Amino acid sequence: MNKHNLPAKIFSQIDDVSEDMERLFYHLFCPKDPSKSLATGKWHPLVDIIETTNKVVIKVELAGVDKNDININLEKNSLCISGKRKEIIPPDVKCYHQMEINYGEFERILPLKAGTEKSSIEAKFGNGFLTIIIHNKPHDNRRKTIKVDVK
Repeated sequence: MNKHNLPAKIFSQIDDVSEDMERLFYHLFCPKDPSKSLATGKWHPLVDIIETTNKVVIKVELAGVDKNDININLEKNSLCISGKRKEIIPPDVKCYHQMEINYGEFERILPLKAGTEKSSIEAKFGNGFLTIIIHNKPHDNRRKTIKVDVK
């Protein structure tokens, strides 16, 4: 009996079983949620940090988070962004077939570079993104001359 004599349905079923096995091994041996801290159980939102000539812009992905559930604190030389994304489960849900979105408490601590004006932090939230703007301190571009005596 060769491949051409078997019904096409058998190959489709073999493919289905193969995909199921791949999913099973992935869930067994791959980390459940690499974006969650093992120590705190809090998830870490994705962040983009860009710098322009006069400011640092931090963009945090927080889709589904209410702006009243977001906290931004300056702690020493770090910016701590924390809060909670609430999970709303419809009452008639029997089971999840796939669950990739993080819910619950989140926290992201970002070190601030030297030269940022920590007293002028602005934040706005819209379209699922928190945008934080931190202005750079003005640079003193004047040349400083130091006389060194040679002995």
